[in-house]
Amino acid sequence: MSAIEIVSTLEAAARRGKMAGFQRLPGPTPTQGDVFAVSDFGTPFESVLLARAQPSIQRATGCELSFGIRLRSKLIWVFAVVLIATVWPGVWLTDSMLKTYFSGYDFATWKWYLPLTAPFVPLALWTAIKRSRASAQVEAMQIIERIRQFVGAPDSGAPQSTGRTGVSGGMTKTD
Repeated sequence: MSAIEIVSTLEAAARRGKMAGFQRLPGPTPTQGDVFAVSDFGTPFESVLLARAQPSIQRATGCELSFGIRLRSKLIWVFAVVLIATVWPGVWLTDSMLKTYFSGYDFATWKWYLPLTAPFVPLALWTAIKRSRASAQVEAMQIIERIRQFVGAPDSGAPQSTGRTGVSGGMTKTD
């Protein structure tokens, strides 16, 4: 199939509710480059699976698709700001609780509270991003397999990782 036929087939599947999150990328008719995206997968942060079409090297007609995963950064920034913004109110809350329950407590709470909490903010953010990437990788494989079935592409073997961008290969040839 050509890239135009692939996008049309997947759009029809999306209208029937079989390809959630499918988006045809804006621009002229899809023939080469990024042709579509599938969004809203991955936990805790969402990701976008981008499909790039290139003319088929092995055949005169059709195209090859390669895929890349990109995390949506908006929610990551919100998560980071919330984590950072909640550290200092925790000092006030802990200080007031300790002074309420222990009348003899007269110590600057921030001196021990901040070293115990602030170093873990980047760790929590890094862990959430790492989990999101792993979750997106697993779900992307399932989405690529579904795409392969919709367009009737032969199975080209085991998908291979391309490192930083994520997924490639799950569906490499379409005729």
